[in-house]
Amino acid sequence: MCATGEPPLEHAQVCLDWHDKRIGTRADDAERYGVPLIISEFGACLDGDACVQEITAVGDTCDDYLAGWAYWELKTYADLTTSAGTGSEGVYNPDGALQTKKVKALARTYLTATQGVPLKMKFNTTTGIFNTVFTVNTDIEAPTVVYR
Repeated sequence: MCATGEPPLEHAQVCLDWHDKRIGTRADDAERYGVPLIISEFGACLDGDACVQEITAVGDTCDDYLAGWAYWELKTYADLTTSAGTGSEGVYNPDGALQTKKVKALARTYLTATQGVPLKMKFNTTTGIFNTVFTVNTDIEAPTVVYR
């Protein structure tokens, strides 16, 4: 399905379902082992609509499972593992211009600290609205902090 390294837009639901299955499985593993879940080095895509769709699908799924995440790379450093050829999977083009579509997709609101236990978190990439639900623990004196 991804001969070019990026899922075609017409397969968006298939990809979202795949992310739900994979990240859901890892969330179950993390819960069983009592460790936090972070999805690392995902994406590795160029600055087109397919890249935005892929980043959004992973970000939305991570929200569903309260998982942290990290994008693949900031800048291109002659990465021999890349599928981008001479393109840039970072957030800058080879000429130094910012890949604005990708950066917008990566700029998601989330909780950086919670005064209690997070139960739900969801960022809507279309409206920019962020919703969260958590159980407050008043024994924690530090505040809840939201990155926006």
